[in-house]
Amino acid sequence: MTPSITIRDVARRAGVSVATVSRVTSGNAKVSEDTLNRVNAALTSLGYEPSRLGQALALKRHNAFALVLPGLGGALFAGLLKGFEATLAGTGITFHVLVAQDPDRFQTQLKDLSTRVDGMCVFGSFAGDEIVSTTAYKMPIVRVAGNPDAATHSVNVTNFEAVRGLTRHLIEEHGLRDLLFLGEAAQSPDVQQRLRGFQSALTEAQVEVRRPAEPCSLTEAGGFKAMRSILDRGGRPQGLVCASDEVALGALLACSAAGISVPGDLKMTGFDDIELASLITPSLTTARQPFHEIGARAAEILLERARPALQATGVESTCLPTELIIRQSCGC
Repeated sequence: MTPSITIRDVARRAGVSVATVSRVTSGNAKVSEDTLNRVNAALTSLGYEPSRLGQALALKRHNAFALVLPGLGGALFAGLLKGFEATLAGTGITFHVLVAQDPDRFQTQLKDLSTRVDGMCVFGSFAGDEIVSTTAYKMPIVRVAGNPDAATHSVNVTNFEAVRGLTRHLIEEHGLRDLLFLGEAAQSPDVQQRLRGFQSALTEAQVEVRRPAEPCSLTEAGGFKAMRSILDRGGRPQGLVCASDEVALGALLACSAAGISVPGDLKMTGFDDIELASLITPSLTTARQPFHEIGARAAEILLERARPALQATGVESTCLPTELIIRQSCGC
């Protein structure tokens, strides 16, 4: 087998998912005859031998992965989990979910879990860079929405480009000059990238930065509290660029309570495109994250990198595209 050929190459050649190739090569496939023939043809043409992959999978110590999350609430975590689960379905590999509910016990729980799985997907940087990087030398680790490093694989989205696009839309299409970014950048690599995108759009348009970013947690309560603080200080901005849809929803509630019309008095954008974003009034202009695809891609990387032949071939970084969704809250 040529070392440069991966299971993803086989999936692309056959026109199927990585999970389907994994199921076929492990002998656990329940697929149509046509799919089976296409996968086997791709395996043969690329010189990728199913018996070797089956042996690699059989050599796993645990036949299990882990998904490490700061919580289970919200569309992002639900979509991530569904994509992760769908990709592993039928491969014979199970997965554990560790939720960081108890900060005092979390590090111990993570260390214990690392002895019972063959790879981990870790969301964000809450788990601590040191323990994650240390664990990554023992097994493949995929960081989602976290700071990539020399030891871990990563799956991220185009945070910078998306928020730069949203900000440019407010400047160019609606003529806004006094804009404020709402979100806590210090504790989130994703929000740091979004803030840089916001700042870049202002610089490109030669718009003066009149206000420092307003820090708040990425929740409705955080957005509500931050917006109330802004209004209490007086001199509200023309527009808000919110770090998440939940922050934007909280800000919308605060504006409504204060009798401020959105988008009449103040225009607003979010990030994520959660289900409520299209259902509220006004509907929310935002950037759509591919939640399901993020989880699926993380699982695909673990499926590949848990194979002994690929464990030492360098880290892999994937950046998935976002989509700007223009609705009513920006004035459109």
